[in-house]
Amino acid sequence: MDRIIAQTKEARLIGVPQRALMDLILSRHAPIKEGSAGPSQSVIAPYRLIPRRSVVNINYFLVGAGSATQPSDPATPFPNTLPATAWYLTVTASTGGFGSAINNIERYFLPGMYLSVETTARHVGTAWQTFVGGGAIDSGLQLQFRVVAAVGKLGDATTAYLVVAPTEFQSQEASASGWAAYSADSTTGSAPFQNARVASTQVTKGTLLILANSVSDREAWCYQPPAINNLGLIERWRQTYRWTHQYDDEYVKALEAPLTSEFFKKFRTLPIAEQRRQQEMLNQKWYFNTVFYGQRISDQQTVGNWLNLPQVTDITNPGNVLEYKSNTLGIRTQLGECGKILDLNGGALNIDTIMLLAYNLKRERGNDGSDIQTIDIMTDRFTKAKIRDLMVSYYKAKYGANITIMMQLNQKLVASVTNRMVFEYDTYDLPDQGVSISIFTDTFFDDRIGAAQSLGASGGNKFRAKSMWLIDWSDISIDVHGNRSVTRQTNVADDIYNCVIDPNINHYKLNSRTIEVAVGNVNRHCLIENFSDACPTVSVSSCAVTLV
Repeated sequence: MDRIIAQTKEARLIGVPQRALMDLILSRHAPIKEGSAGPSQSVIAPYRLIPRRSVVNINYFLVGAGSATQPSDPATPFPNTLPATAWYLTVTASTGGFGSAINNIERYFLPGMYLSVETTARHVGTAWQTFVGGGAIDSGLQLQFRVVAAVGKLGDATTAYLVVAPTEFQSQEASASGWAAYSADSTTGSAPFQNARVASTQVTKGTLLILANSVSDREAWCYQPPAINNLGLIERWRQTYRWTHQYDDEYVKALEAPLTSEFFKKFRTLPIAEQRRQQEMLNQKWYFNTVFYGQRISDQQTVGNWLNLPQVTDITNPGNVLEYKSNTLGIRTQLGECGKILDLNGGALNIDTIMLLAYNLKRERGNDGSDIQTIDIMTDRFTKAKIRDLMVSYYKAKYGANITIMMQLNQKLVASVTNRMVFEYDTYDLPDQGVSISIFTDTFFDDRIGAAQSLGASGGNKFRAKSMWLIDWSDISIDVHGNRSVTRQTNVADDIYNCVIDPNINHYKLNSRTIEVAVGNVNRHCLIENFSDACPTVSVSSCAVTLV
């Protein structure tokens, strides 16, 4: 890490301008010592396996089908003895509302547990009925069942078949004839449970909650709920990149001289210094491009196929394999592989979507107990300006009040040490979501649009370059496995210098850095991209006020 700081200082010395985005990336560097934090599993494998604990939220389930007939493909047989009131529900875990995708969910449905199903549709007679409220048949919107048995679906670990009994008719479980007396399609009659019988035996869609059981201390009941191992392993791929500088003795003298001397003035005018400045600027650009967009070196860069990756052999003994090459995966690549990129396909931005994403990210980032007040978004200055214009109108239309309390424009993030302006941003309060969003800009995003626009006049290329990064930088780490620097020089014993008293020695400074870009929890991030120049849209809803 000291060497990284020294290299950064040298870059500033030769005139490389300080860039806020590069400083942000450098601030996320963390040293990794082999054998301590996160050791490598192999001396030559280009990856390491890192444990990551995820949040398991398994409160809601979805009912996708219901029937009085047993499904034909259970993973294990249904019990031989079932009540006459048995109804079969097809259930999956809800991944909406921060739910977790869990396999073998039948383990959660213990015999004797009660369920509450909030139905949304069922089949009555020959017609589908969707609940809209009101009517005798709709009195059973929230229905309760008792779990009789639960089995998995053959070949689908995410689906379970539940055998349930409507609680209103448990007294009829032993009497098939009594149960049959209630016609499944009847909606009239004096029987007190006719309508409830229709509701209970026609549930085909809805949201399901598991309730507590009702078991006396004098009864035998000894079922245990599952304990999910939420500690998983993810791979982190290393990449070593190199850069080289060549210089002569005059450059060394100037570099080692006191900065206030005449050597410093001469140093700044040396042609080699200008070359170094250009090289350092290119190296920095290549570096943070890799951090954002790095991809696998080939389709063989997987845990199972890494032995097929390009080999690194001894330069004097080609048969001696020293290591295997890989590329680190950039932030965008990791988010894309986990489905965290929203591609708008050239459509306009929708602020309602951004508000929803901000709320979801607030909830996800707050799972560790943090109090999340603001979601930062990085984008280009053109998009930032359009959002500002729209939000001014939005606040006036929605609240009709002084909008200065809702938005803070042209804010500046200033470095405390150098007093240098780092980022400009606008902040908008979202009272309905209980969070604020801050729109940051950087020339990096502006330049991408300018470069893409020059490819054609249709605008499609420019749209593809437009992006909004909802990144939690506290969750990003650039792990540094090594940062090496060695110097080589012209062999002064060569014949070419035999007759030279004071040879001008050429020096070679070889640099390398081995890094891996680590995104901790991909659910804390999101990327919106490929949107048009059209004005963003937002909806304003208001409830009418009745004066009495």
